[in-house]
Amino acid sequence: MLNKRKEVVGAVVSRLKPAEENLDLALASLAGLNASLPAARAQSGLALSVGHEALAAFSEAQSLLVRARGKVIEGHRLLEETRRAFRFPEVANGGLGDKDPNSVFPVPTGGHLTVVSG
Repeated sequence: MLNKRKEVVGAVVSRLKPAEENLDLALASLAGLNASLPAARAQSGLALSVGHEALAAFSEAQSLLVRARGKVIEGHRLLEETRRAFRFPEVANGGLGDKDPNSVFPVPTGGHLTVVSG
């Protein structure tokens, strides 16, 4: 029974981490797109109104992804509560507060901001 539980928990965890990372990748991608639109408009010498509706739509999509990210964090926390309540085995895959140094988005250690171009 314990082996079956480990297998089931492992299957869930193997889907959780990629889902979290893909959400961050989508968020970063949209952020880059949103950052590039005003610069592209200005470089093209177009009026401020050109592309505004697209920028607003992409910005709203980014905001929705931030909300979705919060819900994924909440779901992760709830799964951890369930794991503890049923005494399922712990899977070493990085909890809510842990950060894998080889993650898609390593935490910067330089103590300064980096300029990102789109």
